[in-house]
Amino acid sequence: MPFKFAERSLRRMHGIHPILAQCAMEALARSRYDMTIPWMGGCRTPEQQREIFDRGASRADGVEKISNHQTGMALDIEPVGYNASEPDKKYLAIVRNHFAQQMFNTFADMKARGDVPAGMRLHWGGLWGSTGWDKPHWELVD
Repeated sequence: MPFKFAERSLRRMHGIHPILAQCAMEALARSRYDMTIPWMGGCRTPEQQREIFDRGASRADGVEKISNHQTGMALDIEPVGYNASEPDKKYLAIVRNHFAQQMFNTFADMKARGDVPAGMRLHWGGLWGSTGWDKPHWELVD
């Protein structure tokens, strides 16, 4: 049986661009691993973004520099059961890379079906910089 996002994850996706939300849901249905939208992984208010910025977990302060999470163009996705304080790094890398492949394949299929505008692209924070410093992060770029 394919995986589906739980009700809490679906609530956290409220306000996310429909193409990104659809891509995540279809990718999860293809995945071998169950995934979730973590706290603050969906749309954020300026105040929520500032809180994340103040903790050093974002480069966007929510006012001077707006996060794509504030516009509904970004979504964080993590494996179910992920423990940030004691992550199993090997397992986490396997799951994130598997899910990334599902996201990219799904996005390509959506483009082929005509569900995605020609110029829109999908970016993964796991490919940013030499370390892929934001592995849970997915965003649409128009």
